[in-house]
Amino acid sequence: MEYNRTKAGVDTLDQLTGNYSCRRKTSRWPMALFYDILDISALDAYIIWCEINPGWNSTLPTKRRMFLQDVSKKMMQRQLLRRSTTPSISFSMKKFVSTVVPRVQKFYDNLGRIEFDQLFQQVVVHFQSPSSEGISFE
Repeated sequence: MEYNRTKAGVDTLDQLTGNYSCRRKTSRWPMALFYDILDISALDAYIIWCEINPGWNSTLPTKRRMFLQDVSKKMMQRQLLRRSTTPSISFSMKKFVSTVVPRVQKFYDNLGRIEFDQLFQQVVVHFQSPSSEGISFE
């Protein structure tokens, strides 16, 4: 009975990672492990974010989905910006990227191709991390 008493955490983790998962069908065990690590990391990031920001979207039932969408968009922004400056990309694709990444919209309204270095200096892409003042991880 002692053994089973401590297994509720594993069941809860399986349930929570099953709700919103990036797992895909694969026959390669390293990919399966990668998907598990990604799911668990996303859940951990969400738990930490909610502990630091308890009032963030507290009335919405889909807080975790919104958090995961926001994180995934922010993770894609830098790559989208880099790829959008490739000369072989069509202008319609560049316009699509500018709608996905709103900060770039003003650049593509008036300009054609912009070098990535110039664009990156003007557009700062980063995660909006909460202030760590008063938080101790001991």
